[in-house]
Amino acid sequence: MVVSSFPALHRRESRLLFGISLIFFLMQTLFSAQIPYSLEKAQKVLKIIDTVRSEQQEGRLRTNKAVVTEDELNAYIAYRIDVEREEVMKELQLKFYANNRLEGKIGIDLRGQNLPFSLKPKMSIFFSADLEIRDASARIHLKEIFLEGQKIEPAILDFIIEIGARLSNETASRISDWYYLPYGIKDVRTEQGQAVFYFQ
Repeated sequence: MVVSSFPALHRRESRLLFGISLIFFLMQTLFSAQIPYSLEKAQKVLKIIDTVRSEQQEGRLRTNKAVVTEDELNAYIAYRIDVEREEVMKELQLKFYANNRLEGKIGIDLRGQNLPFSLKPKMSIFFSADLEIRDASARIHLKEIFLEGQKIEPAILDFIIEIGARLSNETASRISDWYYLPYGIKDVRTEQGQAVFYFQ
């Protein structure tokens, strides 16, 4: 299942996807089957990306903004995870609320890694957060995080990100770091059930 216009996932974008996506997740069945998603919905996001990139190459960006629903963005994220064969993050979905408030659940698979006794190889992480945007960059302000139903500190999530970065031979980052927004996005505003992306 390949879409010919699918853009390559660069390392910086991969860190952004892993970092910001850690903002946006919801698990279904845990690693027992391939993640189900709608390719039709994922293609709507891919089409937006292709349009913006094409207009940027032409030197004239006519697309000022795009509205994407939760279902469409979740399908796109699942598509990327599937195609890129992510080693740590196995599923990601998100829920949008007004004023850049987010909720979600992350599915992590760390089988085969040397973990502290307090961490399981397969984990579900629930969270609530605010998405902050400044100068075409984004960061997550976590409000609450729950690992397997128990409230945890952000430092534990940073530790999981560090393991994922090590597996990908990348520089480790923190969940609270600022990340450049890809594809010429300058701002993101969430509403109930959807997000509005503004391009520059």
